[in-house]
Amino acid sequence: MSAYKDILVAETRRRIIEESIPRIKKCLGELEEKEIWYKPNDNSNSVGNLVLHLCGNVTQWIGSGLGKKPDNRTRDLEFMEKGPLPVSRLLDELQKIEE
Repeated sequence: MSAYKDILVAETRRRIIEESIPRIKKCLGELEEKEIWYKPNDNSNSVGNLVLHLCGNVTQWIGSGLGKKPDNRTRDLEFMEKGPLPVSRLLDELQKIEE
């Protein structure tokens, strides 16, 4: 069973670290700060909120769930953030996933 877990972790890591995060970084680089934090209404999430949510989700499920690291996630804050946080802050959060 451990071999399957190792394969799952390796493939998940490859998809997130090698494929998804570079794409997200590229997209963030194409947007202005106001576009990153734009919400058409109160029931929607901004791109910035979704990036924070992704970082929290990956950290919780991969880092804590599979990697046995501490789970310090406060999920509600990911959606409550109104921004604008600098793009550098979002990139820092993405960088933490890569480490």
